[in-house]
Amino acid sequence: MEGLWRKVPLFWRVAGPLLLLGLVLLALLQGRPDGRLHLYFLPVGQGNAVLLLSPSGRSVLIDGGPEATALLDRLGRLRPYGKPGLDLVLLSETTPGRLAGPVAVVERYPVRSAGRPGRRTSSPALERWEGLLAQAGVEVWPLSRGARIELGDGVVLEVLHPGPTPLPGAPSGEGDDALVLRVRYGDFAALLPTAAGPAAQEALLAAEPNLRSTVLLLPCQAGERALERRFLEAVRPALAVVSAGSGYHVGPDARTLALVEDAGIPLYRTDRQGTVEVVTDGRTVEVRTER
Repeated sequence: MEGLWRKVPLFWRVAGPLLLLGLVLLALLQGRPDGRLHLYFLPVGQGNAVLLLSPSGRSVLIDGGPEATALLDRLGRLRPYGKPGLDLVLLSETTPGRLAGPVAVVERYPVRSAGRPGRRTSSPALERWEGLLAQAGVEVWPLSRGARIELGDGVVLEVLHPGPTPLPGAPSGEGDDALVLRVRYGDFAALLPTAAGPAAQEALLAAEPNLRSTVLLLPCQAGERALERRFLEAVRPALAVVSAGSGYHVGPDARTLALVEDAGIPLYRTDRQGTVEVVTDGRTVEVRTER
């Protein structure tokens, strides 16, 4: 080995270790909080997964979708460098077919806190999710309208829906009974009505005098009749995001997308553009896409 080392040119004997050190430092700097709020809308198949990183590096995962491998791959790339787990995981809905990702997350990562809809649909997947958290000593908080989660740095998660009484015909913790969340930071707001159909949107219009938000995650993966015109007009987003899976027979509905496009609202899609990242300092907004 000593002989081989002597054959290496002097420039590379000096520059090689320095280059390696520089790459390590760059990785560390890229993983450090930058004082801005980051929202990542992840491509995880026919479902939602939103990763929130606060200005000081706190991490929140909302939902996770039906594809565990896709979710774990994305989280592995995006979690803050050196952080072993997630500060908070939230389920906006308890639909059994959407829990593969959330279960895989609590199997893989330490979690400090967790929440779900106050009413829930029981299933083996949900029991597994709650059981793993209980084994780790994490209490799962039931959430409903009026709940506020302070994440520090001025970032607040608000629960806008559902209220104490379920809407007629809504299954517990699903669809029109799922959580509608809003992220606030300064002048910025992101509305996340993940599974809210027309009935839930009408309930929100009646209960919330101000739904205006910078970003709107289109509900129900922008499926047929997923978005009410009155609801879109009340939110008046500067941009909209569709979380949808590629390769599925049922994708975003053309009429739903047309409502957004006809309003002149920029539209981003995870099935076409991969991860959609929204970055804000509370005043200005930047959007980055994987493709």
